[in-house]
Amino acid sequence: MAIKQSYILKELKQLGFKNIKVESAAKLTVMLESGARRIDSLEMIEKHLDGIGAKYNPTGSGSTIGRVEIDNHRIFAKPANRQGGQSAGIENELKFIEFVNSVCNGEPTDVVFTSKNNPPITFKNVAKAAEMGRATANYAKSDVDFVDKNGRKIIGISLKQNDAQSWGAWDADTKAMQYVKKMLYKADSEKKIKLVEKNGTFSIERPGGGKANLAFPVEDYLAYDSIFGRVDDKKLIIVKQTFLASHFKVKDGTIYIECTKVYKDLNQIKRDNDDAPVWNVMNSQTRNPSALQMKGMRPLVQTKSRIRSSIFVK
Repeated sequence: MAIKQSYILKELKQLGFKNIKVESAAKLTVMLESGARRIDSLEMIEKHLDGIGAKYNPTGSGSTIGRVEIDNHRIFAKPANRQGGQSAGIENELKFIEFVNSVCNGEPTDVVFTSKNNPPITFKNVAKAAEMGRATANYAKSDVDFVDKNGRKIIGISLKQNDAQSWGAWDADTKAMQYVKKMLYKADSEKKIKLVEKNGTFSIERPGGGKANLAFPVEDYLAYDSIFGRVDDKKLIIVKQTFLASHFKVKDGTIYIECTKVYKDLNQIKRDNDDAPVWNVMNSQTRNPSALQMKGMRPLVQTKSRIRSSIFVK
């Protein structure tokens, strides 16, 4: 028997969701009050409605955090007040920090990261997961630091959601922008692209017409700085995961965190077919990178998965 939208609406209201937008016959959006987290809310909806086949799909289209799916029905979650809503990345970090700290509670605890691309990685005597997102000196990349009972850093962790496709921007870096400019003019001279300037604004076009992005290799020094910052890579790991409650487990006093991927050094990332860093220069009429002096160009160090449709040159 087909599930009626009216039944889903009734169940969502029983869960305590008061503001629900009916977007269409198959789409509902739960509007969340300030402080409520979208992923937690969708997981709660999935659990409440699992008897009728509800599944949380974190990669479902229509939202960066996914949706709950029931037959042909789709349930999304958004902050009612956009100014008060946390970004998906911040939600991801807080979920990670709060779970680790709820288990450690200031006492030495072993934490094990499991992933598909590395053997389990263990950090011992973790007493706290400290939020580090506001520390930016030396291009710091750590979102969370594990520290011991005496407050000493054990390891920094850069958290990336599964759909993350950007490593960094270097608009004000003269050396980086000189390289970008050289590659743009080189690709133009080799007729791989047409670099067009009109009324002081540049654009990249395909030789046969139509806008295009230009991708090319990123220098190792800049790839390293983009991913690890200007710190020793032995003091930082990169963790990819869009965290759900099911990714955290405790067994015999040890925390186990299931990750999509964990990277320990630049070479591991460079070998990855999806996450390897590359330059990607896009068209953007409103951008004007200060060190590039080419209005209309938006150069970013992005992941290899992001440049599938770009023109790639060496």
